[in-house]
Amino acid sequence: MEYWERRTAVVNVLGIGLFAAATIAATWVAAAIGVIDDSFAGTSRLIWYALLCATTLLTARYHDHRNAMWVGLGRHRWLLRELATGALLGAGMALLAWIPCALLGAVSINHAVAWDQLAVGAGYMVLSAAGEELLFRGYFYQRLNELLGITISTLLMALLFALAHLQNPEVTAMGLVNVSLASIFFSLCYLRTGSLWLPMAAHAAWNVTVARGVGMPVSGIDFGESLLHTSNNVASVFTGGAFGPEGGLVATIALVAGGVVLFSPLVKRSPYIYAARFWEGSGVKQSPT
Repeated sequence: MEYWERRTAVVNVLGIGLFAAATIAATWVAAAIGVIDDSFAGTSRLIWYALLCATTLLTARYHDHRNAMWVGLGRHRWLLRELATGALLGAGMALLAWIPCALLGAVSINHAVAWDQLAVGAGYMVLSAAGEELLFRGYFYQRLNELLGITISTLLMALLFALAHLQNPEVTAMGLVNVSLASIFFSLCYLRTGSLWLPMAAHAAWNVTVARGVGMPVSGIDFGESLLHTSNNVASVFTGGAFGPEGGLVATIALVAGGVVLFSPLVKRSPYIYAARFWEGSGVKQSPT
């Protein structure tokens, strides 16, 4: 958080309250008219994430008087670069975690791939990962950064992220530790770039690579259709067992490696994001170009 972006605690608390109220009200209306149901799965989940995106942008515009760039959702010249970097980073970490599982277990090719199901499933996972990042790295997290500081707010979101996975199938203590570390990593992706595109892409690429690529569970959930199928019988403390790579040391190693790459010269902060935020936050109108 740059010095010229900080506001008073009252403004941030009020913003969080308005954002929460708007999200709850939108959820209630959507449930009342039958657009979403109690399962919070499938289409209902994606619709709720769309509502979350709308309340994020509306709160930023009408309470904070800021645009989509300010909450990390703006279009800029480095957008495709950040999406590509995030995708490569997430897929690379997933493959790094998968290699030991493949060497210690068994890998088979799915010769009867239902490509339509695979594509639809991958698309759902991309949108779901983007929604999770909007929830855990979006408006609420960003305002907490101003209120509590980056360290405390990042650790708090890691705890909430782990609690959100507490009821997942085959969950283990090691799995929750890695889920928390993954949350910290995605928060660092946001902090590194100032936008949500990098963490969204990295999160989506990890999930799609593990579930649809190499055919392993993601956080204990088996998503079915995949290009490969990977099974292992070694101790879960290393490979994660039924919880998937996230339940083992392989994910810990991959996340550490990803963190090293994240803060290397390979990943750069976009000057366009910070320039746009500075001029908007300063109250000085830019001349048209």
